[in-house]
Amino acid sequence: MYVILNYASTPQDEFEVIDDVDAKNAIEIFDTFNWLHEIEIHQNRREKFPSISVYVAGEREMITMYARREEDNIYFFSQCRFPGEVERFFGLYRAWGTVTLTCMAFSYEQARNALVLMMAKNYDGLRELFA
Repeated sequence: MYVILNYASTPQDEFEVIDDVDAKNAIEIFDTFNWLHEIEIHQNRREKFPSISVYVAGEREMITMYARREEDNIYFFSQCRFPGEVERFFGLYRAWGTVTLTCMAFSYEQARNALVLMMAKNYDGLRELFA
């Protein structure tokens, strides 16, 4: 598993990759990321959102969270992917594939909870949280 951190203070094509992390490390990285500082830089520069992406099993099993601020609140745009049943052919049947869930306005606590659920591979919990 690896983590990619995007800082608002760096150019668009620069990011930090942290290899060989476990679930506990991924949550600690999220908790210690200086979200407020990076959001302030983003608001001044208007270039890139601060974000964290955790790749559990490549592109097929991952979670990404971008932070933004509206008034005095921090919100996270979040998207996750994991293996599971998905609807096919206009919902006429279900088949095994890659589930993609998206939320435009998680609070800090909800974003952290999404990461905890992904690390635990609690896909039902993720579906509920993103609903």
